[in-house]
Amino acid sequence: MRQDKATIKFENVTLDFEKENKFINLNLDILQGEKVFVTGQNDKNRTTLLYLILGVAKPSSGRVIVLDKNLKTLNKIKLFEIRKKIGYAHPQRGLLRNITVEENILLPARFNYSINYDFYKARYEKIIQKFDLSKYTDKLGWRLENIIEKRTLIARSIIHDPDILLLDEPTTYIEEKDKAEIKYLIDDVLPKEFLKETCSTIITTEDDDWAKLSADKNIDINTK
Repeated sequence: MRQDKATIKFENVTLDFEKENKFINLNLDILQGEKVFVTGQNDKNRTTLLYLILGVAKPSSGRVIVLDKNLKTLNKIKLFEIRKKIGYAHPQRGLLRNITVEENILLPARFNYSINYDFYKARYEKIIQKFDLSKYTDKLGWRLENIIEKRTLIARSIIHDPDILLLDEPTTYIEEKDKAEIKYLIDDVLPKEFLKETCSTIITTEDDDWAKLSADKNIDINTK
């Protein structure tokens, strides 16, 4: 059941990088089940916010709390356990190029043994049908057109039924005509078919109009 509980908290987070302040005293709560858009002119800053949630980037000061854990205090093993509960879709070139679409989508199954493989396979079959990927499953990652790669990246990010979903610039590197398809997948198919009610979704985008239309909360990096 969805609750007003924060899955992600930024507490006075400042990030200095190459003598530039990316964030200064950022305070933010992202609640269970919220769909949050991260906008602003600088795409690197938008992506950096996701990297802070993943523990890839570390704040210069302040705390990033993810699923009740202060990431700064976690060793590599405990941080990996948190990451197994997060789905992340790269903006592009995030697939392993020399394995098939099927193998790419099922890749999280190699690292998360707490979930039964039968669960992965059943979910996989539903995903390829809803994402219209059935005829591409045996194609190698490097042979895909951009829109198929994008669908595959999103498919892999949800295969393990994550508690947190991070979609990094999901409408970039595809043709204008394909952007509506990706928005439909994210806005309609994912919440209705694949995401649990408590899953928090964070989307980085330069599309302010989409954010205004679809977000529960919009974070404008330009104002942080």
